[in-house]
Amino acid sequence: MTLHTVQDYVSQYKSLKQSLNGSVSPWLKELKDSAIEQFQKQGFPNKKVEEWKYTDISSFLESSFKPRHHEDSERIRGDLAIFGDGKENIEPFIFEGLDCYRVVFINGLFSKDLSKIEDLPSQVFLGNLQEFIKCHPHIARNYVNKKLHSKKNAFTSLNTALFSNGACLYVREGQKIKKPLHFIYFSTNSNSAHYLRNLFIIGKASKVTILESFGGEENAHYFNSVVSQIVTQEQSQCEHYRFQLEGKNAFHISDLYFEQGLKSEVRSFLFGIGGRFSRQDVNVPFTQGHAQCFLKGLLKPKGSQVIDFHTLVEHNVSNCVSDQFFKAVVEEKAQGVFDGKIIVAKGTKGTQARQINKNLLLSEGAQVFAKPNLEIYADDVECTHGSSTGQLDQKALFYLKSRGISEEEARKMLIHAFVSEIIESIPQEAVRKKIDHIVFSS
Repeated sequence: MTLHTVQDYVSQYKSLKQSLNGSVSPWLKELKDSAIEQFQKQGFPNKKVEEWKYTDISSFLESSFKPRHHEDSERIRGDLAIFGDGKENIEPFIFEGLDCYRVVFINGLFSKDLSKIEDLPSQVFLGNLQEFIKCHPHIARNYVNKKLHSKKNAFTSLNTALFSNGACLYVREGQKIKKPLHFIYFSTNSNSAHYLRNLFIIGKASKVTILESFGGEENAHYFNSVVSQIVTQEQSQCEHYRFQLEGKNAFHISDLYFEQGLKSEVRSFLFGIGGRFSRQDVNVPFTQGHAQCFLKGLLKPKGSQVIDFHTLVEHNVSNCVSDQFFKAVVEEKAQGVFDGKIIVAKGTKGTQARQINKNLLLSEGAQVFAKPNLEIYADDVECTHGSSTGQLDQKALFYLKSRGISEEEARKMLIHAFVSEIIESIPQEAVRKKIDHIVFSS
């Protein structure tokens, strides 16, 4: 099988650049040119790279994916015509009983017809990044023009070079948005690649709830590349959910960056369930004091799936709090990975950092790689981390069976008890019920 090379993707960028024909702002063109140069220097990661030592991307390199961009108007019309009104496709992602705003992307293309963004407060922009760049060029440039951690991640560089659109939210100062904002990304096309750059800005003293759902047709063979920035300015609050429910032949690689202001708070719930291959990186570089970030996640791969979570929390300033709690349930011949790192910089004070990872293996062929990592270069800190991996409690299983419960039902009960610590902590009741159903029907 032929492996696709860096040069193949560079050629895709050259084609995109030619099709843009000068329609991109000079600063964005410069950013993209820089990103593709960085990508060429980095090359695709292999297992010799520490951050990828547990994850083999050869199945990705064996696949052929062609980018789909908004500039191709015929493709857009074709995609949306084939998709029809699409309501039955996004129905599985709707949270029953949850009244929310909705932004929908089909094959990386913004769908105004399927979105539901009426009656928004005047102080809120909700839609797609391309439109936001036109309406608020200086604000967009201030955030999109950042190079993030692309020096460390070739897929971030590739995304920066090839993205043409993405989701966008801009909430001005002092806004308490009562209704959640739900972003749905659905894919139908085989052998297509969708490069999304998402930007969510929550203004000073504002409060929002963001939900993101990724999914696709069950047998479609596609690639979703996603880079998201969530900016929480001073004293703002963000409750965030991400549901990775891709189709069984999909590849999903994403980078999530939290940029927190003074005394801001983030609570993020991350679920990895779908896809053939999934890698999610979460980055929290504290640069303003008294900020708090709480991350909870659940991985549930089965069959031959690979689901990989990496977190990096950097306490660069004093008096910040971080708390990570991730669980994995792995069955059949699947592979789960949790690699979490906390860095407490020299000279910082009052840091509180916790990282816990617990894993459950349901079969002999299941694998999980856990690597909690704590680097402390300061004295005045409260830091803990730990990881454990095991199987179902045979004594508990025997006890339940002795009470007339079938082995299958007893196993489900024990698995449910294991994951409930994550699911039951979800504040939104409609979301809690939905994810409980998804987890135990997958």
